[in-house]
Amino acid sequence: LLAGEARAVYGTPEGLAKLDRISAITQSRMEDITSSLHRIRELHLKMTPIDMREIMDQALEETNLPDDILCLKKYCDFPARCLIDEYHTRSALKNLLDNAVDALQLSNSQNKQISLTVDASPAQVSLTIKDNGPGIPKSQLRQVMLPFVSTKSKTTNWGIGLPYSFRVINAQLGQMRIK
Repeated sequence: LLAGEARAVYGTPEGLAKLDRISAITQSRMEDITSSLHRIRELHLKMTPIDMREIMDQALEETNLPDDILCLKKYCDFPARCLIDEYHTRSALKNLLDNAVDALQLSNSQNKQISLTVDASPAQVSLTIKDNGPGIPKSQLRQVMLPFVSTKSKTTNWGIGLPYSFRVINAQLGQMRIK
């Protein structure tokens, strides 16, 4: 609304072009937020048997891992099969990996690492994503599971990734813990 009002009273073609660009960016961001909130609220899960080693590798491939971050993988030597929704689980794991990358990019460490572990027994499958970044302050651990709460910059992060990941994992009878 404000951009529309400003456009009506703004003078130069260059200024109008800039207002149009601001309006387009704002509209795009609002659509992204709406889409993300919809995904958090309404999960439509299609459960199929999947090897968690494969889904972890797929999420890692989709993650923009900078060259200065070393990724260590420790997977069990046998299939770690679960009945899960492949799309949502891969998206949740990618969100967790993106958070690890973001944390490491804030770190001054010369030895930036993400370690991925997949282990399984007949009763359960366990995944661990661990980074050696600065971590989340204990006082904020519960808050980061709420939508729009973030410990990072508000200009590039909306605080939706962790709540979405938590929702996906819990909806599939899994458990997610942050330390």
